Amino acid sequence: MGRSLIPTFKDPNTTVRQTVFSECVGVGGKPGQGHRMASDGRYKLILTGTDELYLFDHSKDPAELTNVINNPEYAKVRKRLESELAQWMKLIGDRSPPFPVSPSQQPSGNAGE
Repeated sequence: MGRSLIPTFKDPNTTVRQTVFSECVGVGGKPGQGHRMASDGRYKLILTGTDELYLFDHSKDPAELTNVINNPEYAKVRKRLESELAQWMKLIGDRSPPFPVSPSQQPSGNAGE
């Protein structure tokens, strides 16, 4: 399901994927619960188990203190990461996200990465 990381060992400048995804359901959690995350290195989108959304710009806020989810300057980034996260959630058989899914966008990585 994943991709080989061998190319990055041979050349650290090699890109394996543009966006990484994760989920954390916690101890005793059930499928569909918990948090999900999509990050492209600069931006991180977090979807909480209660459907709250957070967007952080790591170039300006590496400590993740300022949620820019409703800042119009980040609307394109938000839409892109939401779409990528939604596609990834569908790919792994997760619950439906609380935001629209754009069928034209596919996640940059594979499930399990």
